[in-house]
Amino acid sequence: MWLALAGIVMFFAAFTSAYLVMQGRSAWQSFKMPDIFWFSTVAILLSSLTMHWSVKTFKAREMSKYKILITVTAVLGLVFMLCQTIGFGDLY
Repeated sequence: MWLALAGIVMFFAAFTSAYLVMQGRSAWQSFKMPDIFWFSTVAILLSSLTMHWSVKTFKAREMSKYKILITVTAVLGLVFMLCQTIGFGDLY
């Protein structure tokens, strides 16, 4: 898992550096990022929190709270995917 995480971080760093290098060129076309990406960022951060809380409630054997939190996590994941789909559709 750590190896996969390191690979993902390196992949992200490579894309970020390529973006910064290409942005400095004269042929670069500037564009505005769709605002919906901010909502998707909030959704994925909130889903991380609810996932953390659901694991804690599962370990504490509070199954009713766990079911609610894991459902909220799943819904936030779907919201994230929907926002990403709309955002990349706008970019296209």
